[in-house]
Amino acid sequence: MTGTRTGAAAADRDKMVRDMCAAVDAHEFERFGSYFTDTAYYRFGNSAPVHGRAAIVAATAGAVASIPPVRHRIDQIAQLGDQLFCRFTIEVALEDGTVAMPCVTVIGLAPDSGAGAPKIIDYRVHMDISPALAPPPV
Repeated sequence: MTGTRTGAAAADRDKMVRDMCAAVDAHEFERFGSYFTDTAYYRFGNSAPVHGRAAIVAATAGAVASIPPVRHRIDQIAQLGDQLFCRFTIEVALEDGTVAMPCVTVIGLAPDSGAGAPKIIDYRVHMDISPALAPPPV
């Protein structure tokens, strides 16, 4: 489901979010990072902020490596000015079943530079990842 935007810019932003999710799910972290500016700000939950594309790629790869396989299901993408608000369900396959965790990401976009998807200057993930980190039952 998409927010109240229309036109080619909306399609580019939706495509960007979908491709970013697919890249993380496929462990293609450089592809994920290609959407960020060189000086972007990134924060996942209560973790310390990360600055810059290379650090964002490394942090994302490290986080995904620390949990079981993950799959992003996009529930909603909405735009307000230069921000995207994305609501996801993050599914993690655990030994005793799948855990579905709600997630909201707020994405700040750099001013449009012309063709294609804009670059991300600010990316904030709001979710509780602890259910994916829980030790297996004994």
